[in-house]
Amino acid sequence: MSRAAVEDAVEACGLLTPRGKLRSRLATLPPLLTVGVGVLALSLATTRALADGGTVTRTYVTEGTQGTFVVPVGVEQVHVVAIGGGGGSAVSKKEREITEGGLGARVEGELTVTPGSTLYVEVGFKGRRGPQDAGLGGGASDVRTAPRSSGLSPDDRLIVAGAGGGAGGAPGGGPGIGGDAGGAEGEEGEFAAYASPGKGGTQTHGGAAGGASELNEEGGCSESPAAQDGALETGGAGGRCHVSGAEGGGGGAGFYGGGGGGAALGGAGGGGGSSLVPTGGSFSLAEREGPQVQISYTQPANPPAVVTGAASELGRETATLNATVNPEDGEVSGCLFEYGTTEAYGSTAPCSPAPGAGIAPVEVSARIAGLRSSTAYHYRIVATNANGTSDGGDETFTTATHNPPTVTSVSPEDGPQAGGETLTISGSEFFDVTSVKFGSTPAEGVTVDSPESITAQSPAGSGTVSVTVTTAAGTSPAGGASFTFLPLPVVTELSPKKGPGTGGTSVQIAGSGFDSASTVSFGANAASSVTVNSPTSITAVSPPGTGTVDVTVTTPYAGTSAIAKKGKFKYKKVKTKM
Repeated sequence: MSRAAVEDAVEACGLLTPRGKLRSRLATLPPLLTVGVGVLALSLATTRALADGGTVTRTYVTEGTQGTFVVPVGVEQVHVVAIGGGGGSAVSKKEREITEGGLGARVEGELTVTPGSTLYVEVGFKGRRGPQDAGLGGGASDVRTAPRSSGLSPDDRLIVAGAGGGAGGAPGGGPGIGGDAGGAEGEEGEFAAYASPGKGGTQTHGGAAGGASELNEEGGCSESPAAQDGALETGGAGGRCHVSGAEGGGGGAGFYGGGGGGAALGGAGGGGGSSLVPTGGSFSLAEREGPQVQISYTQPANPPAVVTGAASELGRETATLNATVNPEDGEVSGCLFEYGTTEAYGSTAPCSPAPGAGIAPVEVSARIAGLRSSTAYHYRIVATNANGTSDGGDETFTTATHNPPTVTSVSPEDGPQAGGETLTISGSEFFDVTSVKFGSTPAEGVTVDSPESITAQSPAGSGTVSVTVTTAAGTSPAGGASFTFLPLPVVTELSPKKGPGTGGTSVQIAGSGFDSASTVSFGANAASSVTVNSPTSITAVSPPGTGTVDVTVTTPYAGTSAIAKKGKFKYKKVKTKM
């Protein structure tokens, strides 16, 4: 809840005392009033734009989310009011009293800007929480030239409204009030029992943290964790004394943040953040306003700002035209694409979506049909608001020559894993072929024989893959035809392993990949007879031979098996009778 909302609620119950002496019984607040204030705060969390006599004011109130402001064409100066957050209050556990945090800053001034550039808006950003019973250091509000994702340097921010420091917390009473935000320098928080407050941030460094006093004989407190110094943009966290339970308030954020309050018997207040006031601008304390940023400017009478983009999704008879339209804060009453075979155009298509009346570029497009294939077309975007009509630059596109290709069959449908199989690919629209792929691997030796036929050599591969063809018009769908890489046959066992040199031994060969086996070799000699029993079994009759030879199996598409340790056959010497 904002400082202003808390004060309004407390004042409505007659519980508000002068600043510096605020001690209100939180327990006596009517529950319905507390809920009502929460609803009020929620209703303000919107971004709105108001126009009055040509002056537009845009108000940003959503905390923690970076807003953007695109400078309209013709606008070179904007008026900014930035309001930093107030420091959070603290609640005494023992007496149920609340102590107020420091006030946020209200900074107002003129900024010189560049038309079309983007400014980034932060509302109540980088608020720093103290321990659980102390007040939250308020978040600063600013306008910067770069998004927070790109990092931060002091030069990125054009205006900063610092935040108030959080109040300290103490179970037995006596917490310190948070320091107010400042212009060049934030205010120091208020002392508490044996605890020093956080200092205010300045134009060059964060405020120093407070701490426990050296005279802290009664409390015996050593802060853990200790209060932290403020830093660029960020306030420091308050300290905590585990002996007394006291907690220092968090430092307010700002150009440089305030330091966190120290803790001993009591919790001291956090320091206020400093502000960045533009040349000629003003600074004051924001008594009852939540954090926000208002940007005002005089709306020039601009027609829409339009940019013709590149065409996409080009077919033989269709295309999608693209562009951006900035309404320049005037309701766009007409938006269309002009197109034709010359710069005289002759045809139109409405753009979608309707650009509306904002100040940011809107992407629009139109899908057009009835075009001629292999034809160059000119096109541009045209948009109108109450201030006039704008024409985008002329762009061109050329329709596709043909439809994307299709693949219907591959012959043969399988081949060796090593590749090199010559095959025929059948289909349609084989014009301007740029690649043929087996899965993700390009084929070799591609020759386009006709718009319906391609000859290619399979690459090395494994498994079953889709065969696709790519042309200037696109790539054929996967699954139209497939090719299976056949593994080499493998010999794992022979039975028997010996036979006479005269040949004629019936040998059982075990292994795999014997589909369509055409040849079984005993060394350099082919078996005299081959019977394929199954993909894993062959019966072959040994030819004449001598010594120990390797038995290999050859299939027409996969190739010849490798030499196997258990694939050796020994010829016995034939004894000659004397």
